[in-house]
Amino acid sequence: MSFAGPTAQVGAWVVVETGTKIEFEANELEESVEFKFDAKPPFELVLSRETVQQCLNLFPQALAQLEAARSGQSA
Repeated sequence: MSFAGPTAQVGAWVVVETGTKIEFEANELEESVEFKFDAKPPFELVLSRETVQQCLNLFPQALAQLEAARSGQSA
């Protein structure tokens, strides 16, 4: 996906259900990645290289907190 001109920033809540197919396409020229979610309705999320790196750093921490909470509830 390529953006020719100004882009809009939109605030929104999105819930991605378990089993949703996710694909991506890297854009080397713009140093971004477009993630495509086959949800109802489908949507796309475009992240800069820096934002993808930030997600890679934060997602394992978020997953660890979820797992810790799950372990604490079942104990």
